[in-house]
Order: sequence, then structure tokens, then C-alpha cells
Amino acid sequence: MDYYREYLDTLDDILFEFVSQKERFMLLGKTSANKAVKNTLWSKLILDGTREYYNKCRKQGVSVSELKSEILLLLSQKYGIADDDTAKLIHNDDFTNYDFLRQYKGTIVVFCMNARQIDLWIPIISQNDSSVLMLCNFDTEKSIFADGNFTVLELSFLSDIYIHNSYLERCFTAVFEYANLFTMLINVLKPQQVMVMEGCHFETEILAAVCRPQSIETVCYQQGWPSVMHTRFRDMGYDRFITWGEEFNELWRRYNPAVKFETGCYPYSICKCKIGNAVTFFLQAPIIISDDDYFDQLLQLARYIAIQHSNVIVLIREHPEYRLSTEQKLKFEQMNNVEFVSDIPLYEVFERTLISVSIFSSTIIESLVHNSIPFVLDPTTDGCYYPLVDDWGVEVHSLESAKEKLAELIKDKTLQNKMFRGIEKWRPIYFTQKSIVKIQQ
Repeated sequence: MDYYREYLDTLDDILFEFVSQKERFMLLGKTSANKAVKNTLWSKLILDGTREYYNKCRKQGVSVSELKSEILLLLSQKYGIADDDTAKLIHNDDFTNYDFLRQYKGTIVVFCMNARQIDLWIPIISQNDSSVLMLCNFDTEKSIFADGNFTVLELSFLSDIYIHNSYLERCFTAVFEYANLFTMLINVLKPQQVMVMEGCHFETEILAAVCRPQSIETVCYQQGWPSVMHTRFRDMGYDRFITWGEEFNELWRRYNPAVKFETGCYPYSICKCKIGNAVTFFLQAPIIISDDDYFDQLLQLARYIAIQHSNVIVLIREHPEYRLSTEQKLKFEQMNNVEFVSDIPLYEVFERTLISVSIFSSTIIESLVHNSIPFVLDPTTDGCYYPLVDDWGVEVHSLESAKEKLAELIKDKTLQNKMFRGIEKWRPIYFTQKSIVKIQQ
């Protein structure tokens, strides 16, 4: 028994109450950092063991209300208001140190979170004539360089101060630093539009908050599908959100009623033809609704299939931000039908994939567009993959059931054909495919 999904809902209530209690100290001039702070605290609490503590206490009979009060008290003690905390706008409009940026005034601005996102942005940017300035908050080869119709600028925090909020500066330093940086950038650049990706990061939320009082439109592009709609994907602050296809609009809107969702397309390379019949395991970090035990169950399933079905190729793709340990990899060392494919393009992995296996990865639903059969091993006890895989995949809730059902799916061509018919039915409902992706304006 676990309470992971309940914890995520409870945590959303806790964070809403916390920022509501401190609304005055969330202010940054004419805007608010409340959503960025919520996303920041969500990440901190998820990573510091609060989820495991909540799960343990619930199993021992502690009520939800007791745990909410306890976690709220913990947050209030750690992020309390000081007597001299203030929040006001400093009327500093001296941007002369950044006059070199004015050559990019009025362009479309893209904010890029990491090197992996650059590759994801290229299909969206490169097929268009619009001039784009890409702001990167990570180390690039040069601080400013141009490539085709877009220029890349590497960001760094400022010594000049344009905002004042002693509470945020003390308790949520990164939120404050980004707010100060974006305040300068938006005032100097006055962009035609600001584009971000994924939407769950506090950095993109604070950027949207800075743009809002200046009526600069923020547009978020879908990258991935969370399945579990936790705090970071709820009540997002962007003006518009471009999805992979029509059906996603309603899935997102349910948790984001204030955002305008529009059908875009799946802009990335797609598996055109199958060159293999592998069973591919798409791994994720043991967080959100997974844990070390559930993660190990997925690895056990991969080993079981590799041993019991030696004629089947088993591919393993690690999450780019969570790699297996040497010890975990050694357990596959003597298996000649196992191959790690973590560093090759996703569509190339899908070209070799008949069945895709994961717990709650975005690759489950992306299997539709790549014509692979998704297999969900969700050992949690209080939910299932969202949206339901229904007639286009298989979902099980225990390791033993997974061994049985996956072996059946591997052998049963009739069952496979049934799944492929479901995939053909649902693919155009969820995914729009275009050869050229126009920037939404």
C-alpha cells in the first residue's frame, strides 16, 4: 500500500495555503512570485524525503489533516517572515550597462533551460523565418553566438538590482535572482513574444510573471507528458500553451483553466519504419509515484524477459538525468540480448521497438506516434496511467502480473494486432503531425 498520489494532491493543498498566507511577501512590483515559489518548494519537499515520511505516517494511521498541519508548520518555521521583511519596487530604469542587447529589441525570445532543450527547440525554430533570441541559463561554448535565424545568449545573474523583496531574496534566492535578471531583460528587449518549453520549472514561471504586467505574451510548448498532474503542472501562468494534438488540450485544461490551449503538433522526428521487434524499457528516476522498490521491479522485469526470452532483444534507455549505477548495470552484463540505448535519438530507439515498457514515462503515450505498443507497470495502489491506455496498450499493477502479461504480449500476434488497431485509432486523436512547425503568433 502506498499513498504517493494522495501525497501529491495533499502537497498541492499545502503549497497553496502556504503562499496564500504570505501573498504580500510574494510580490515583485506589479507581479507575484507565488507560482515560482510553489514549484520551488514542491521540488525541495519531493527531494528531502517528505513523500516517504508522509507515506510511512499514513500507513501508521496518521490522518491527512494532521500531516498537512505538520508540513505547513515545518514550512513556516523554515521560511518564516522576518520583522524587517519588505517587498517593494525599486524605480531603477538605468539599463545602460545592457545597451548591447537593444539590437535584439522586439524579437521573439526563447528561454532554454538546458542543452537538451536546444535540440528540442531546433525543429520549432529552424523551419521559420522569424528572428529569435535564445536565452540559455547554462554554459554554452560562447556567451553570444548566432546560428541561422536565431542568436544564443548565455545568461548570468546581475549585480544591478531592479527589484526589492528581502523575504524572497533571503528564503528563495534563486527565484529572486531570476526575477531580477528577467526584469532587466524584458525591459531592455521588450520582446514580441516569449516562448518556453515544458512549463513545470520555477524559472519559466517567474519569467511569465515578469512578462504579465507588461502585456508581453508567454507561450509554452508541450514537451513530454507527466501523466501525474502534480503542482508544477497545475495552474500554470502562461498565456498560451501549444500541445501535441487536440486531445491533449482537454487533458491539460482540466488542471489549468486560465490557460489558452491550442493544438500544435508533435514536432520531433518520428519512427517511419520498424527495423526491429525489441522490448524497450524506458527508465525514470524513482520519484513522483515511483520509488527505489518500484524502480527495481522494472529492472527485475527487464532481466526476467531477457533471460526467459533469449530470442528477444531487450533495449534499456535510461533517463538523461538519472543513470543506472555500475552495480545495477553489471546485472545485465552477461546477457547478450540486452543493449543500452541511452544516448541515441528517441525515434531511433522506437524504430527498433515493438513494445515500450515503463511506469509513468511520457514515452508511454508517445508510443502512439511511434507505432509501438505501450506496456505500463504501475505498482502503485491508488491510481493508473492517465489517460487510460485502454485498447492501445496494457497496464498491470504487480511484477508477477507484468511477467505473465508481457510474455503473453510478446508471443501473441493476435493481441499485438489488436493493440495496433487501437494505436491507429487513437494516434490522430492525440497527435497532430506536420512537416513544418510554425511559431504560434
